[in-house]
Amino acid sequence: MVGYSNVIEFFMVDVYNMLFKYYVKMLAVYKLLKNPLPLQLESVKRNGEDVTMQYLSQKRFCDTLKPDDVVHVHYTFDNKSYRYYYRKDEPIEFPPYSFERMRTVKPEKKMAALSVDDNEEVFDLVKEYAGPCENFYGKEVNLETILNMDVSGFTLIDTKGKFSQIQGSILRFNS
Repeated sequence: MVGYSNVIEFFMVDVYNMLFKYYVKMLAVYKLLKNPLPLQLESVKRNGEDVTMQYLSQKRFCDTLKPDDVVHVHYTFDNKSYRYYYRKDEPIEFPPYSFERMRTVKPEKKMAALSVDDNEEVFDLVKEYAGPCENFYGKEVNLETILNMDVSGFTLIDTKGKFSQIQGSILRFNS
């Protein structure tokens, strides 16, 4: 005769583990069906004008740019919003990184706070432009181009506790 403790152990260990594994697999399938492509292009703007359809339909989009044109690309990856900008002489292809790199990247340090001319409301937008690697795609960025305003200086604090006050509008981080 099988004891009650063996029956309870069977249900609490074997059946529970089987159900838990099934639940984890079904949750993964649900997430995949809910959002089949984790990378989505939201918009492309050239000098403030929406040119998303031109960007998608023209293979040589960069050839249509003038030297002073600035292209801002807005995309989402895993429901997180990111942006980047480029000029004709330094184009950045979409997507800027491989799926694997975007999925597994873990920057050593991140921006914890940013204040531009004592305006802290710009932090979220600048953080989107930093990208998933938080390195502004390996380039220096001009905060005036991102924020569309004059910048005389900014204060930056990273997650390692480093405090920097910088005069001017050029920002280089993690690169």
